[in-house]
Amino acid sequence: MHSDTSNTSIGGIGRDRIADLRETEGAAFRKARPKSQAKIGNGLPGFFSGVPMHWMNDWPTPFPILVDNARGATIMDIDGNKLDDFCLGDTGSMFGHSPPPVARAIRRQAGRGLTYMLPSEDALAIGPLLQ
Repeated sequence: MHSDTSNTSIGGIGRDRIADLRETEGAAFRKARPKSQAKIGNGLPGFFSGVPMHWMNDWPTPFPILVDNARGATIMDIDGNKLDDFCLGDTGSMFGHSPPPVARAIRRQAGRGLTYMLPSEDALAIGPLLQ
């Protein structure tokens, strides 16, 4: 038996209304992000499904937001839109985006090397702090 689901609602909102809202919001998203759309609107060559991370395909936006910078809990996209980051980029949630003490420590360490996979004298100071 096949049932007609064309008028089925989700959470009490009709599917046609959801489609209309999605189209309206998608148009507003595109209008507010002309630079992002020009750079990523048709996907990025070389990436699976045209996005850097596969889970971005689950987003309801027409294309991903391209970040210019982030500070604290705020992201600025390349079009100048200021966004409150409720996820804080996962690891950013520990300190916020680009906190000055962490940025200084990263700059200092980057000048000394990043991925040598061996301990430095810093390990001598850090170890006791972890006990």
